[in-house]
Amino acid sequence: MKKNQKEILKKQTVKHYGVSEKFNREWQSFFNKATSVLFVSDLQVGAMTSACSSKPLIRDKDTYYTPSVKSKAVNKVLHDGTKRLLKKKTDVLVIVGEGIDGANPQQQGNQSWTTNQLDQVNDCVKLLHELFEWKVCYVSRGSKYHVQNGAVDYDDILAEKLGANKNSPFGGTNLTDDYGYLNVHGVVIQYAHHISYAKNPWSKGSPLAKEALLCELNESTRAHLYVRGHVHSCDGYWGYIGDNDYPTQIFTNPCAKYPDSFLMKAGMGGTIPNIGFTEVLVFPNGQYYINPIVAQPKIPKQIADVHRALRGK
Repeated sequence: MKKNQKEILKKQTVKHYGVSEKFNREWQSFFNKATSVLFVSDLQVGAMTSACSSKPLIRDKDTYYTPSVKSKAVNKVLHDGTKRLLKKKTDVLVIVGEGIDGANPQQQGNQSWTTNQLDQVNDCVKLLHELFEWKVCYVSRGSKYHVQNGAVDYDDILAEKLGANKNSPFGGTNLTDDYGYLNVHGVVIQYAHHISYAKNPWSKGSPLAKEALLCELNESTRAHLYVRGHVHSCDGYWGYIGDNDYPTQIFTNPCAKYPDSFLMKAGMGGTIPNIGFTEVLVFPNGQYYINPIVAQPKIPKQIADVHRALRGK
């Protein structure tokens, strides 16, 4: 690793939003009474700007990938975030789509440490086991661009390698599907990857409110809590819809990837994502608490000193 990259990593700071570690310790016995559901999405393993395991293997080249500065920064956020889990041993892990980045055809793989989807899946499994402990796992499918090659859906292969439970809303033999439902102490949770997106900060709640309302209109898509991925941003909406005697909540999950060049095609503004995951504690009485564990790591930007360059330094 170059000297300046080592200096950058030393300067990295991570500021997580949410509960403190001290609060966690003091209330541990209370939190342990709940069933914990951990939502992770948009890991997009395989990109040089996203998370990876401690030692990613590139099998065809019989070598290992040395994580980039950005990969290490994302990994640091995720590993530090596990200290803020209210329940250390997760009961239910839910992958809300896009465990891998895929072949990245728009960039022809030029920001991928591998475009072999099986290598990506294997490293995603390693990364998840390095981060979390869980009892039960479910997986939903992400964008076809990232996880599908021909008729093969690699989120489905990820689910198989994780030992995930089947959870298609239509039953049958499908291990994964575009969305799924969980019933935890009477709280019905619907999780799916896709949702529409508003880039303007003052408009981010609108797609969430629309999604929740449209789901509430039909019994087949109705739930108490809706979880989405896809947008690399942690946002939420809460409200009473129609004549419901319970509040409806929906949130979008943070991601585990820095922006790549393709994401910047519409400009730089608004491209820095929320990185992390979301823990939901559901208590036996049906009350639940949403604990978003989110950070925006600071990698000091390099600014060229023109005057030094002109002096030949």
